[in-house]
Amino acid sequence: MAEKTLEQKIEILETENKSASETIKTLQKDLKESGDLLNKNSETIQGLEENLKESGDFLIKANDLYNELLKESSTQIESLSQELNSAKNDNANSIVTATHDGVKYRVLGKKFIIPGEGELTVDQILKNKPLLKSLIKQGVGFLVPTE
Repeated sequence: MAEKTLEQKIEILETENKSASETIKTLQKDLKESGDLLNKNSETIQGLEENLKESGDFLIKANDLYNELLKESSTQIESLSQELNSAKNDNANSIVTATHDGVKYRVLGKKFIIPGEGELTVDQILKNKPLLKSLIKQGVGFLVPTE
């Protein structure tokens, strides 16, 4: 094989240099795009971390609220259970009672003549909460506090 002239060697080196420069430019462009993508992904990860923290805070608040509601429900259930047991005992003893504002009243009698209402039974009075409240405020003698 014939030895290359100096001009041929220079031409080959210039071609290789041009090719290497283009490769470097391509690699620099790819590196910049990778850096941009990395920055974008970092921002996305940061946003996801913030969302995760907010979700955790929300779950803690929701759990606290659930526990508070559970405690209130238990208290109400206990109160209603006591009222039900009291009503069962009263029923067993044929004592008619009514509860208003947490105060239990024994109803003395079966039928009553109420001005403006006429003759009413105990059941009718007990079902008419506004009337019952009014009668308690008036201090009628047939509603006697038991507690």
